[in-house]
Amino acid sequence: MKIYVEDNIIKIRKEGLFLCLDSRSYSKLWEDLYDVIKTQCGKFDIPFKIGLLNWDEELQRIPDELFILSNYISERGRFITPLVERVFPELDNKDYDLLLLSSEKIYDIEDWQDEIQSKFNKLFLMNPEDLDKKTRVQLEEQLFKTVFDFRIDKVALSMEDSICYDFSDGFEIKLKEGKFIMTKDYDDQLVDIHLKTCGVTEDAVITVSTASLTVHVNINHTKFSVNPNFSKFDDEQTILFHNTIDNYKKGEIKHYCHRCKQNHDFAKAFVCNKHNKLSPFTASEYIMFDNIETERKADSRYAIIYYKDNGIYYKVIKEPVCYLKDGEFIAVADQGNIYYIRIFDKIKMVEFQEIYDKLYYSSDGDIYILVLR
Repeated sequence: MKIYVEDNIIKIRKEGLFLCLDSRSYSKLWEDLYDVIKTQCGKFDIPFKIGLLNWDEELQRIPDELFILSNYISERGRFITPLVERVFPELDNKDYDLLLLSSEKIYDIEDWQDEIQSKFNKLFLMNPEDLDKKTRVQLEEQLFKTVFDFRIDKVALSMEDSICYDFSDGFEIKLKEGKFIMTKDYDDQLVDIHLKTCGVTEDAVITVSTASLTVHVNINHTKFSVNPNFSKFDDEQTILFHNTIDNYKKGEIKHYCHRCKQNHDFAKAFVCNKHNKLSPFTASEYIMFDNIETERKADSRYAIIYYKDNGIYYKVIKEPVCYLKDGEFIAVADQGNIYYIRIFDKIKMVEFQEIYDKLYYSSDGDIYILVLR
């Protein structure tokens, strides 16, 4: 497995494949084998190289019989030394698997076991006489079960001094001991992870872990192109918010509800369950604030409500991380914890405190979070 960054995208791939052919056993099988391997390498976005026993150059295509005879390659026996000495040093360690196709023993292969083991991730030995008896479909199945038997399962990303504020669906996030951690379950043979990060350093240093490999990669931070679009409460909703918050701070669960025009208990913050107009998302619950109720969707996670410029502003959010303004974010972890994050010369993470059921508050930034699901 290889993990690397290209165009600021974290890529996880199978190792490339180096196919080594037996110069003493020229076969028409080579063309089919080449087509199958090249197709699969293209599909999985992995490099493919070809070599020939006894020949000290990388081949650009499958050699024909005339090439082998005209260079007297087949008369030299089966030796891998020319490849080991001239071709393999050009490959990065562990970037390729080696598929050796030989009908008989390679005379000097035992002399180079250490070099081959250190250079290649895996070594596959196949007899062309066995493969020659197979149909094209059987040949593909044989290669799928051996050479291309590869799956990417769970991937974890961890970073310090940086956070990720934009990423693809399916990631779970967790904030632990100052680290921003992301995990996602895959069942694929290639993975591309698109991220947008910011932090106190020039780049995000990310630890990428799979079941079999852990590496550190660098991602360039991305600057924000737009400011977040928060809406402002009108005067009526502002008064309603202040009065309701005062009740919650006093521990009063029963108060006047402007939604149903009566006093009743509030099991959840700002949620009326007495109104005759039901929310499309819950059977009997309706948020007191018309704008938040109207703007929330089935995938909405929470609403941010905070003071700014002598007014109260709000935004309904579905993403786990929300950008507030320069250097300030809200992050809702999948275990339920909510954090206010401030990035200047260092990263400060402050956990919100639940002051009423589904309502969280942080004095840093004077921000309230209303959890919607």
